[in-house]
Amino acid sequence: MKYQNHILKMQEFIGFYDKWCSMLGYYNTNEQAYEATERIYKNYFGKRRYKNFESFKVTVSKYFNKTPVNPKKKKVAKNKKN
Repeated sequence: MKYQNHILKMQEFIGFYDKWCSMLGYYNTNEQAYEATERIYKNYFGKRRYKNFESFKVTVSKYFNKTPVNPKKKKVAKNKKN
């Protein structure tokens, strides 16, 4: 079966997140929008993407709060001129 691109993108975090964002205007709560997004996902892929809403929120938080770390780059102290 061939799926549309927006459905296939739901297999990745950002695609699922984008779909959830698009559902927010149709539901009273974030969790209701999440459950609707999970129903769509399950309809196409036969399983839920996340265990529950809490798990989804943790993933969202980690994704948007990650800070790139470059361990090879060292800060060099600047000499102060008096």
